Amino acid sequence: MQASRILNAKISRYTINTAINITQQLQQHQQHEQLKEVPSIPLRSQSRGRALRGTKYCKTPNSTAKVANITHKIFGWLRKTRTKKPVAILGSGGSSSGTTTEFEDEDEGDAAVGEGVGVRGGVVRRATGTAAENISQLSNVGIKAGKLNTTQSATETAAIDTNEPKSEKMSSGTFVDRIDPFAKRSLKKKSKKSQGSSRYRNSQDVELQQLPPLKADCSSLEQEELFIRKLRQCCVSFDFMDPVTDLKGKEIKRAALNDLSTYITHGRGVLTEPVYPEIIRMISCNLFRTLPPSENPDFDPEEDDPTLEASWPHLQLVYEVFLRFLESQDFQATIGKRVIDQKFVLQLLELFDSEDPRERDFLKTVLHRIYGKFLGLRAFIRKQINNIFLKFIYETEHFNGVGELLEILGSIINGFALPLKAEHKQFLVKVLLPLHKVKCLSLYHAQLAYCIVQFLEKDPFLTEPVVRGLLKFWPKTCSQKEVMFLGEIEEILDVIDPPQFVKIQEPLFRQIAKCVSSPHFQVAERALYLWNNEYAMSLIEENNPVIMPIMFPALYRISKEHWNQTIVALVYNVLKTFMEMNSKLFDELTSSYKAERQKEKKRERDREELWKKLHELESNRSSGRAAGGSAATANSATSAAAASAAAAAAASTSGSSSSTANSHQQQSNSSNSVAADNNPATANAKNKSEKPDN
Repeated sequence: MQASRILNAKISRYTINTAINITQQLQQHQQHEQLKEVPSIPLRSQSRGRALRGTKYCKTPNSTAKVANITHKIFGWLRKTRTKKPVAILGSGGSSSGTTTEFEDEDEGDAAVGEGVGVRGGVVRRATGTAAENISQLSNVGIKAGKLNTTQSATETAAIDTNEPKSEKMSSGTFVDRIDPFAKRSLKKKSKKSQGSSRYRNSQDVELQQLPPLKADCSSLEQEELFIRKLRQCCVSFDFMDPVTDLKGKEIKRAALNDLSTYITHGRGVLTEPVYPEIIRMISCNLFRTLPPSENPDFDPEEDDPTLEASWPHLQLVYEVFLRFLESQDFQATIGKRVIDQKFVLQLLELFDSEDPRERDFLKTVLHRIYGKFLGLRAFIRKQINNIFLKFIYETEHFNGVGELLEILGSIINGFALPLKAEHKQFLVKVLLPLHKVKCLSLYHAQLAYCIVQFLEKDPFLTEPVVRGLLKFWPKTCSQKEVMFLGEIEEILDVIDPPQFVKIQEPLFRQIAKCVSSPHFQVAERALYLWNNEYAMSLIEENNPVIMPIMFPALYRISKEHWNQTIVALVYNVLKTFMEMNSKLFDELTSSYKAERQKEKKRERDREELWKKLHELESNRSSGRAAGGSAATANSATSAAAASAAAAAAASTSGSSSSTANSHQQQSNSSNSVAADNNPATANAKNKSEKPDN
């Protein structure tokens, strides 16, 4: 007990001296900071441990906040050591009990992760180990906080052990200084996820090794093994969102892909049967991936730039290897159909939704080669394109590769055999024509019009359903689409047969007359440009007795009323052309139009006069109603007074005889009849309502 008391007294005395010195240093430091006008210590920023930008702060241990925290914690520790009672004593060098002194911890919430004594974020850590180590740790705190040089004798040794929680195990032989409250451990930065479609299965712990180049003039077994090794090496994918990572591996893969493309192009007999599955596996690993959603849902191809593929340096080479593989003279479709199946084609079609136009262009060529090489996949490819278009029309209205697929279909339709199958005609009516009603028609209208014209060149009898389908989907409010429809009509007129033109001329030129009358000058201008087409003019001239009566009223009215002088000039040219075609019919139409206009003006005047008469009758009727209403009010008041007088008389003569009452009733009836006879309307009503027994 004596050794324990001596130890406690020495520790308390040392702690008091240290705290006094720290307080003095705190006051001096505050005065010094006031003189130097040092800016205040900023708050901790979001990056944990970093100060806010643009503010200088002192990182030395004698800053104001640090010294204040240390002083507060040392006085708190001093209070706790004075109130705690020793539980057991270990005589270390003079003590006979052989046990250490343990202190019951009263404030478990102040425990911080770490070892030794110090302050981290305003939290003090408890001491462990021998008394000499604890005293040296306190002296280190004092030296760092108040520039003290305190030495202690090595003879003041006794073991002090604290009852720490299991989560706060600390080694007794080390001391970690955590005085700086800003020196928190920074969080590990999360790796940035790829935002494009280049987010592949990143290969970890894989380093590519440079392989020897392939020799096209040597077709030995070693070259085949090297070819397969390079194909497998190219299955490794890299993240191109970070351009500085794996530079060596990216360069090795790029060189290997170039070597493969050259080897397939110039080699003879290099495409052996074991190579086919390896090539398709390499292509699948590099190309097939889940495309991310568009970063710009309101993408406008005319104003916005497309999102390019980050990994295109490798993807381009993979597509080139694929094309060289399909176009090679050694390629055998009988072996290739084992690896290029329906699943492979379906995954290839999904890539047409890529936002990168370079990739869609390669896909268009690749799919066309597959369609030409594999006869068994042709019906499946057409069916899947059909499904993509139907989903695009009726569900999503978003697919980036519609134009490229229509280009492929244009060449496919050009190769259809005659007569056309019912399947192809149904595809035209049910899929291609409804594509005209989608909002983003401008993205693929040129390819769509080409497909329509290809069908009409194959089978002219499809002209009527096609034109009537276009008139069915004719836009009502979008002038841009209306201009595109007029351009497509002109392309159809270039290939139409005269007998088919006769079938559709009336509904077609009724719509053209509406377009000519459009207040939007571009629509009217595009419709009037049809008369610049020589073949269309020949068809109009042959059928002018039908077309001129449809077009003349609109043209004549526009020539007098349209706001745009360019349109008026074009209308005059068209009228002049009509007059040259058939002057007699033109004169008849002019006179009939003027007569019709006169009749219309007369009908308008008659209508206005009729409305005036109706207004006059309505005003007279309303005034008559007002006069009749006042007379009826006076009559009702008179009848009400007579009824009250009759009631009073009946009450006063309640004991009179019934003969007197009957005489009064007869007199009143006679007076009412006389009054009714004076009014003809009342007399007629009376005659109708008279009963036979009266």
